[in-house]
Amino acid sequence: MTGARVPAGLVTQSGSVTCEVASNGGFVLVRLPLLVDDHDADVTVVSHYRLDGFLGREVEWPLTPGMETTLTMRVPAEQFRDGEILHLEVRSAGGSSASRPVWSGRYVIVWDGLTPGLEPVEAPLR
Repeated sequence: MTGARVPAGLVTQSGSVTCEVASNGGFVLVRLPLLVDDHDADVTVVSHYRLDGFLGREVEWPLTPGMETTLTMRVPAEQFRDGEILHLEVRSAGGSSASRPVWSGRYVIVWDGLTPGLEPVEAPLR
């Protein structure tokens, strides 16, 4: 999938990353569909986002092997500005030394009137 770098193993992106303004208008909900590769046991991952120096809180997600799930991140609407780069990352859970990225993507935020959107950034991170 575009926008993603997937090291061997844990998860793959299973659809497009989407976003919409929450019903209260104070947040934009970013949804990331993932498919958990087959493993012998349930696993836990940690997701977070970064946006123009703003770091979203880390959230732990339990994942079941072979199942599809959608991670949802709540981004404050005032931070979700046109032209900004949204960095999404999913890491394996565990101590900081054991944690490794299992999926990451970068997206340019675009607004069409009152509707937010995301366009993948193809350039690799440096």
